[in-house]
Amino acid sequence: QGFEVTRLNAGAADFKLEKNGHVTLVSAKRYKAATHGLEALQALVAQQEAQGADKAMYVCLGGVTEQAGKFAKEKGVVLGWVS
Repeated sequence: QGFEVTRLNAGAADFKLEKNGHVTLVSAKRYKAATHGLEALQALVAQQEAQGADKAMYVCLGGVTEQAGKFAKEKGVVLGWVS
């Protein structure tokens, strides 16, 4: 789809996607937890803000806690999970 993908080795995000001057940070960690909490999303948003990225996406194997879901919605973090 024309994205330039860079693997990141530090921080909450695993990948940086760039297309047409827009940057999306993606966290795709495979935690063993059944649900994912607020701390991981806060770290991703902090990295997004520090790097001036346009968007952030959090992909996980399970869902997120209610509190984390509210935070993601507030901050515009795209959530995706695989079952």
